[in-house]
Parts: sequence; structure tokens; C-alpha cells
Amino acid sequence: MKNLSKISHDLRGPLTSIKGFSQLLIEGYSDKLDVEVLLRLKEIFNQSIFLKKKIDEIFADIEPQTEYYDVLIVEDDDSTVMLLSDFFELRGHVSKGVSTGVKGLEELARNTPKIILLDIVLPDINGYEICKKIKFSEKLKKLKEIPVYYITAVPEPDVSKHLNETGADGYFLKPFDFAQFEVLFEYL
Repeated sequence: MKNLSKISHDLRGPLTSIKGFSQLLIEGYSDKLDVEVLLRLKEIFNQSIFLKKKIDEIFADIEPQTEYYDVLIVEDDDSTVMLLSDFFELRGHVSKGVSTGVKGLEELARNTPKIILLDIVLPDINGYEICKKIKFSEKLKKLKEIPVYYITAVPEPDVSKHLNETGADGYFLKPFDFAQFEVLFEYL
């Protein structure tokens, strides 16, 4: 079966176009359109809103399935996630990227990767707090042994002073020197 997020994307993409285009026509041309055409456009627009709500309800009820991957990348920069995913894939390892700390914690509630790569500056929870939850929370104690490495542009002195208090296993500074990543393959 297809990945649920792919199915959701496949449904929402065309629906967004239908909803957006009908809304643009209604807002921009309602005074120039035939009444019958305008009514049909409004019906299409309303049906697209109804369908979006139904899709949201269906996907809210579906329990996310456990996935298998070796590396969880919690990073809000898509190009960095793509770069790291390609790096690990070329070496035969599966990775998954998420863009917020909340999504990272949700992912860890369902799945147990071999390594976590964690940005420090995220749009919601900073990486230091996430790492503390992973390493010191009784609720997440199954994750305590998973190596956590920061991937960050935060200056090295600031990162290194937080290693002990957060329980992180190390860090890689951006821009990356991929030779330093070799230490990760001991865990993989």
C-alpha cells in the first residue's frame, strides 16, 4: 500500500487547484460571469471545502504506521534533509526527515531509528530541549540509548557547552565535512 502521506498529497494537490481556481474566478470575475456559471463555480468551491474536510477527517482517524529507517533527521531546511538523505542512501541506509521538533517527537513515539540527527534551531522546540526529552524522559526511556548528534550552524563553543546537559553524543557543524560522519557508521 502507498505511503499515507503520499496518498494525502495525491488527493490534496488537485483539490487545492480546484478550490483555488474556483475561488479566483468567483472573487475576480463574479460581476462578469453569467449567473448560472457563477452558481456552478460556487458549488464547485463549496464541494472542494467539503472534500477537504472529509480528507482531513479520514486521515485524522488513520493511525500512522510504523516505518523502518536507520536515521531520523530533524531539520527545517529541506535542502539539508535532501543532502543528508542522499548521503546515507548512497551508503545503503534509509533515512527520514521531519521539519519540526514536534514532528520529530511524534516520529520517535512510533519508530526507533538507529541514529538521530537533530538541528538545534527549529521553528518550534529547540534541539537542546528535544535532546533532553530523548535522553532523560522516563516516558521516552526506550530512546535513551539512541545516539543523538546535533547538525547545526550554531557556533561550536555554544554547542559543546550544551553536550553534557542535554546528553547529546556529538555534533556536526554546517557546512558539513562528510569525513566526520564516518563515526555514525559504527552505529549503523
